[in-house]
Amino acid sequence: MLDAFWGKISEALGSRWASSLYQPAWLVALVGMGAWISRQESASGAIKALGQSLPSPEIRWIAALVLLVAMLSAAELVRGAQNWLLRLMEGYWPDALRSRHTERVRARLQKHRERWQQLDGTSRNRERWEFVRLDRKVIKLHPPQDSELMPTALGNRLRAAEQHSHARYGLDAVTAFPRLWPLLPDCLREDLAESREGLNAAVRLFAWGLLSLVWCLWAWWVVLIAVAMMWIAWRRVLDAAEAYGDLLRASFDLYRFDLYRALRWPLPSDTETERAHGERLTVYLYRGLTSPEVVFTEEKTEPAG
Repeated sequence: MLDAFWGKISEALGSRWASSLYQPAWLVALVGMGAWISRQESASGAIKALGQSLPSPEIRWIAALVLLVAMLSAAELVRGAQNWLLRLMEGYWPDALRSRHTERVRARLQKHRERWQQLDGTSRNRERWEFVRLDRKVIKLHPPQDSELMPTALGNRLRAAEQHSHARYGLDAVTAFPRLWPLLPDCLREDLAESREGLNAAVRLFAWGLLSLVWCLWAWWVVLIAVAMMWIAWRRVLDAAEAYGDLLRASFDLYRFDLYRALRWPLPSDTETERAHGERLTVYLYRGLTSPEVVFTEEKTEPAG
C-alpha cells in the first residue's frame, strides 16, 4: 500500500541503481542467442548463417544498434511494469480469486496459531525450535488482523510490516510514513531505500524470467532456465520484503515521537493511551479534523548565547 510512495522515491534515486535495471537484460539476450544457435547444425554454422544474413559491415552495425535499442526498450518496459507486477505478486487479484486463496491462507494460519499456543512456554528443545518458527510466522510474516490477510506470502509480509505501526501505535503507515520520512536519519533512509530497491530488483528479475520464455520457440530447455530464474527471483523477493519490513517497523519504533514533535502534537503519556493518540493524529493528517480539539504543544527554542 506504500507502493506509490516508493515509486516516487525510486524515480528520484533511480540513477543510483541503473546497473541493476539492465544487467538481467543481457542475460536474457544471451539465453536467446544460445537458443538460436541450438537450432543450427553447429555453432560455426550459426555464425556463418548470421554472417550471410548480414553481408556488409554497415548492416551489421545497424543490426547491433537495433538489438541494443530493443534490449534497452525492454528494460524500460520491465521497469515501468514492476509496480504492476509487484501488486500482482502481493495478491491484488480479482475479488473471487483473491477471496478463495485468502481463505486458504486464513485456515493454514489458524492451524499455526493453535499449535503456537500449545507450544507456548514449552521447555523441550525440539518443541522450542518449532515454537520459534511458528512465532515468526504468526507475528512477523502475517498481519495481526485476519481481515488484512493477503493470498500470497509476499502480500502478507508487506501487509504485516505496514500494519505494525497501526496495531501498536495507532499510526497508519500509508498516511504517516511520508511525513515521517524526512525526519529519519540519513543512514536509515538510505537503508530503507536500498532494501526497497532490492525488492524492486528481485521483481524485475522475475519479470525477465517470464520474458525469457519467448525463446522457448527455439529451444525447450529455455523453460528450465526461465523457471530457475523465476524461483530464485521469488526467494529474493521474499527475503527483500522481510528486510524492508524490519526497517519499516524500526522507523516507527524509534522515530515516531519525532513526528509528534515536528507537528507539535501532544505526546502520549503511556502505552495504554498511545494507540488512541496515534489514531487521532492519523485522522488529523488525513482529513485535517480531530475531535475533541487538540492543543498544540509550545515550540521550544534554543536559549540565546
